[in-house]
Amino acid sequence: MEKPTQIPDLLIGADTVVEHDGDILEKPDDADMARSMLSRLSGGQHHVHTGVVIILPKAKDASGTAPYIKTFASTTTVQFDSLGSEVIDEYIKSGEPFGKAGSYGIQGIAGSFVKGIDGCFFNVMGFPVHRFAVELAALVKQGKLPMNDRRNLYLACMQGRMAQLTEHSVRDAEYQRSAACEV
Repeated sequence: MEKPTQIPDLLIGADTVVEHDGDILEKPDDADMARSMLSRLSGGQHHVHTGVVIILPKAKDASGTAPYIKTFASTTTVQFDSLGSEVIDEYIKSGEPFGKAGSYGIQGIAGSFVKGIDGCFFNVMGFPVHRFAVELAALVKQGKLPMNDRRNLYLACMQGRMAQLTEHSVRDAEYQRSAACEV
C-alpha cells in the first residue's frame, strides 16, 4: 500500500558563483582550470554571489496562485592575498579546489588566502544564513509560513541570534587569521 504524499511547507534552492572582472568562475574541470582561476584571484578582489529561492508550495502569491515564491541574492566581496605559483600548485594537490566555485573554499585551507571580506562569511561558504533567516522570519510574520511546525517557530525565533553569530564568527575568523599571520 502506497503512503500518501505530504506536501512540504518549505523548499529551498541555492547556488553560488565567484565573479572576477565580470567573468563567472564556476567549479574547475581540472587542475589547469583551477590554476588559472586561482592565479586570476591572486592579489585581487572578487565577488561571491549566491542566489536563493524559497518556495512555499501551500501558500499563495498576490494573484491567489500557489506556490508562493521568494527569491533573493547575496553578494560578498573577498580580497585575496598574492599567491605564488608554488602555493597554488600545493593547494591544487590537496584536492580542495575541485567541486568549489572559483576553485576555493574559504572554510578550508584557502581561508588562509583571504585577507578580508565585506559581507556574509557564510555566503562565501555557499549559503547566506543571516539573510535566509531574515527572509524566513518575514514569511512567518506575513503568515505565509505556518507556525504549526515547531521547527518553523524555532527558525523564526533564532533570526536575531543568527545575526549575532554571523557577526561574531566573521570577527573571530578575521582576528584568528590576522593573529596567525602576524610575524
